[in-house]
Amino acid sequence: MSRNQTPEDSDADRIMFSGARYPFLAGVVAIEGLTTGRRCFKDARDSIQLNKTHPSAPTPMAITNENLSSYSFVKEMYEDDYFPTFLVDKCRNILIALCEEIERVNPAKDSDLLELTHAATEEINELVSEFEDNDSELETNAREILAADFDFIVKAYGFDLDIEEVIAPRDW
Repeated sequence: MSRNQTPEDSDADRIMFSGARYPFLAGVVAIEGLTTGRRCFKDARDSIQLNKTHPSAPTPMAITNENLSSYSFVKEMYEDDYFPTFLVDKCRNILIALCEEIERVNPAKDSDLLELTHAATEEINELVSEFEDNDSELETNAREILAADFDFIVKAYGFDLDIEEVIAPRDW
């Protein structure tokens, strides 16, 4: 393990990476002392939050679907300063986790896939108040970006579902 800190990480007291210079390549073991004062980044998926300067970098896990392995999730949200990067990172992590779960479960029926997409949508729902607390919101542009990414994911795994059905439980 090596200690590595960049200017973007100045809010953190301690950052420990698992054997790589770039956190989005190796995963974060622990980050403590952020302004919230609690431990963050429990697993490698969350380490993508440190990738503030290059959102189109490869995902930290092995998505095997060729269309998604190099896909830049929520790219347009990263390009818009209205959306706090750390919250966009959380949205991105949720979408990456959705891909991981789809590949792990390998749903055969639409209903099985919808169970996974609904769970991811509900996770994003939980971020609504965080966006508001940071003078932002999941408004029209964000909704369109997130819906387009959900649609891209669903189609990449061979499903043809109406996007409103895919993200039915959304509060954004």
